[in-house]
Amino acid sequence: MHLWLVFRTVVSQRLYFRSGFGDSGWFREGITLELHCRQDSREDTEISSPTKTIVERSNLVHGMTQRYDFQKNSSVNVLIIKRLSREDQGIYICLRGLRSSFAQIHVLYSPSNKSPNCTSNYDSPVIYDDIRQGHINFTCTTEPGNPPVLITLTIHKSENFQNITNLSKLCGVDQNFDNISTYSCHMNESLGDTTFLCDVTQQFPSPYNEGYRGSCSFGPLHFLSNFSVTINKQDITVKEGEGVNLTCTTNVTGVEIKWIDIPVGWEYNVTGNDYFSNVWIKHVNNQMTSKTTVQCIGSYGFRSMRESVTIRIVGASAHQRIFLTPLIVTISILTFITVGVLIVRSRWRQSRSEMNDNRADSNNPQSTYTTTVMATNESVENSLDTPNGCPEYNHSIVRVSSHDENPDTRYYDIPIQSTENNLDDGGYLIPSSLSHPRPPLYQYVA
Repeated sequence: MHLWLVFRTVVSQRLYFRSGFGDSGWFREGITLELHCRQDSREDTEISSPTKTIVERSNLVHGMTQRYDFQKNSSVNVLIIKRLSREDQGIYICLRGLRSSFAQIHVLYSPSNKSPNCTSNYDSPVIYDDIRQGHINFTCTTEPGNPPVLITLTIHKSENFQNITNLSKLCGVDQNFDNISTYSCHMNESLGDTTFLCDVTQQFPSPYNEGYRGSCSFGPLHFLSNFSVTINKQDITVKEGEGVNLTCTTNVTGVEIKWIDIPVGWEYNVTGNDYFSNVWIKHVNNQMTSKTTVQCIGSYGFRSMRESVTIRIVGASAHQRIFLTPLIVTISILTFITVGVLIVRSRWRQSRSEMNDNRADSNNPQSTYTTTVMATNESVENSLDTPNGCPEYNHSIVRVSSHDENPDTRYYDIPIQSTENNLDDGGYLIPSSLSHPRPPLYQYVA
């Protein structure tokens, strides 16, 4: 009994099962709702919704405890829906043996704050000549509600309010359902400066004295011509410290023109009207760069067009950069060529020298040998100090060495006339003083 009293303090609303058409009521989503079914016998109770059985043999069906509670005593059975949702809407039946009673639940719900949503076959109410079609569609979509919502389409033109029926010659209903309405209008200049408006309303039943209202719109419609912007100069060269005057023009009135990318530190002044914008740059400098690009942007509706001009700044430092770079390049090229010529010339000289040496060797085969004559006879060596005491002829050993890759050394016994001054200061035989009684041998050696 104590639990029953605690539960009753939490319940917000209740509904009773009755025979015949039963009892019915409107309830908001999210509340806790009690369904009361009288128990006037000891027979088991069964309660079911339009889609499932919830209570069977006076007990909750397995798996139903998350959303439902069930209480019973000798006089009443109570099904408790913990959090009412729109899926709980419908007719409920309570069976006690052969007796049955009914209760009907109506769940109140409305579209969310994101509803309704208005769309068109144009991405923007600003319609340019190149995308203009023969008609314009306006669609209003809303989330469903209970009771059903009501969709109303109207047109606002300037300060006057006109119902869609006043433009029946231009617009007609394509679709009209509970949660969506679409209107199609023939494209006409009379639709200029008009706004399509969708109102969604819902009135709750008694005893609720409130309802829902939401709206969305598309417009105002603007039919615009294609436009462009043009700058009077595209590439200019000025001296550092001088001024520049630039003009950006458009072919359509109402275009918003502005200048961007003017370097920081440059003083300038902008003037103009609906068709052009003039910027006067008082002094240009090349502290940051010798070239800069300034842009003119024209905005009209949701489109933007742009044009740019390149400003080249020539000053003292600019002239230095202009002439210094080619000079460095020229010097580098000449240096490279000079070094190359010297290397080639050095190799040519070396090659020519080797060719001359080879040619000389081929013309004079004797030059490939070195002749060293040493005294081997002791009497000769002794007689060098006292030439008068030397015998008339003595012998020396001649060593012949080749300068070729494979040196060849031969020793020959050559007679030497001791009475002649045929030795140098180092004790070596002077070749010109050799006597050669055996000419064939000396000729080969020499």
